Amino acid sequence: MNTTNKVTSVKVTPQTDGYNRAKRLWETCPKDTTAMPYVNVTQAFVTLSGNVQLCTIWKVGSHTLRRLFMLNSEKQYENLTNPYDIPWYHESPSITKQKLNNSEESKRYIFVRDPYVRLYAVYVDKVLAPNTIFWRRFGIPAILLSRKNPSNKSLKCGHDTTFSEYVKYVIAALTRQKREIKGEWKLKLDLHFIPYTHLCLPCLVKYDFIGKMEHFHSDVTELLNDLDLNATKSLLSHNGSELAAIDAIEDTVYQPFDPAYTKTLDKCLGRYRSLNRSWLKLKLRGLIGVQQLPVKPEDAHKVTYDQFLQMALNARHNSTKTERSILKNSSLKKHFNTLSTRDLQRLSEIYSKDLHYFEYDKIPQDLFV
Repeated sequence: MNTTNKVTSVKVTPQTDGYNRAKRLWETCPKDTTAMPYVNVTQAFVTLSGNVQLCTIWKVGSHTLRRLFMLNSEKQYENLTNPYDIPWYHESPSITKQKLNNSEESKRYIFVRDPYVRLYAVYVDKVLAPNTIFWRRFGIPAILLSRKNPSNKSLKCGHDTTFSEYVKYVIAALTRQKREIKGEWKLKLDLHFIPYTHLCLPCLVKYDFIGKMEHFHSDVTELLNDLDLNATKSLLSHNGSELAAIDAIEDTVYQPFDPAYTKTLDKCLGRYRSLNRSWLKLKLRGLIGVQQLPVKPEDAHKVTYDQFLQMALNARHNSTKTERSILKNSSLKKHFNTLSTRDLQRLSEIYSKDLHYFEYDKIPQDLFV
């Protein structure tokens, strides 16, 4: 474990442009901005010595990044090499802080992804998926905000929230439109869609490295070097993408069997449709191909978690990377095509700073048809 060494220099390597991105961002910030000694950010992972710091953003590899810091700083995990051997739901209070320092003795990281893709990823993972917690958090208020004549079932469950309705809710929450929707329901900000510039304050924190989700496995190598996780770096460089995919599959197929969800799922969807929702989520995330769920409606209640997991793993094995990528990208475009021109324009304005500072296209032609 690396808990004492100080990071005193930054070296640009040919594998990544992360250092240059950070430099360009800092130079783009307002000229009168100076680095503060300490800056409160929304959530951060920090090594025990404080020499490596990461401002974390939900739906930008946060589960994987958190586990890397746990490998570095938690004694109970010091003999592990594979970060995915740590269950995703394990927390680590000792590495979770809300304050970053701008000391020369520390090295600061941030990982981002295209804000539009992140917005879609949250919908797929939290709203389209059989996730009753987020149906209540996002789904029901989004339906109340946008739908003229919602059914009683929709108002009780929030299970059929569309991408367009979800986006309208995000826009309303981030632009501080009316707080109360109806009764107990209110517009609430959420870490899953708040802009990066609000979460990580890149013009106050002088980040040394900006990694991107679009080439996560090359950019994360720099973080692994500084965390002194050489065995993990070797493992992930050879098989990181597949290990990450299997971890995501295991998490996704568990949702219909999660005791926290099953009671509401049985009322709102039923077992077969719940399994189908998880199966669709696997497709939209590019984890499996076009194969249909190999379960008959009348047999759905007999399917166990282990059986469902094996079906998903078989579906991945029987698909190609190209097939999965095409399915994932076409699904992204299809969902964005359901948005109005006005809502697309609003999104580009809301996330304008993120798009500018982190060098993403403000009006991507493949999404803004």
